[in-house]
Amino acid sequence: MQARMNDILSGNFRNRIVGIYGFLVAVNIGAWVWAIIAFHDKQVLMGTSVLAYTFGLRHAVDADHIAAIDNVTRKLMQDGRRPVSVGFYFAIGHSTIVVIAALVAYWTASAAEKHFVFLKDIGGIVSTGCDRAPRAFYCWNDSGRHYGRSFDDWGIWLGVCEADS
Repeated sequence: MQARMNDILSGNFRNRIVGIYGFLVAVNIGAWVWAIIAFHDKQVLMGTSVLAYTFGLRHAVDADHIAAIDNVTRKLMQDGRRPVSVGFYFAIGHSTIVVIAALVAYWTASAAEKHFVFLKDIGGIVSTGCDRAPRAFYCWNDSGRHYGRSFDDWGIWLGVCEADS
């Protein structure tokens, strides 16, 4: 056991850990410097950057991520290897997949928008109809009264019927 601990705390292992942490700190500082320069006059985008960063930190400790990294780490330890950068490579791979998925979603939405412009008009008609139909029902129902209010009262309130003078 003592020999194993000495092996783990050797200079090469320690240098690898310091190197990875130093790289991660430098990348994070660089990203925030870039964000501050790019968004210094756009508070909404800066706030969105902070929100995305904190969501990313929260997402990093999801149970499935921890389990995947832990399984690989344990396997490498059983094989006598030092799993210093397992989490780093997991994060790089995960980030790559997320960026690719975001780009595919963007390209798909862009293509759909160009080819289906006519659906904007149809969508406007359908959404307006879905919004106004229940309101019209309240104005012109058979009972003449709804929860103690007359047609005219409800029509004015709902914005679809005109009041009699």
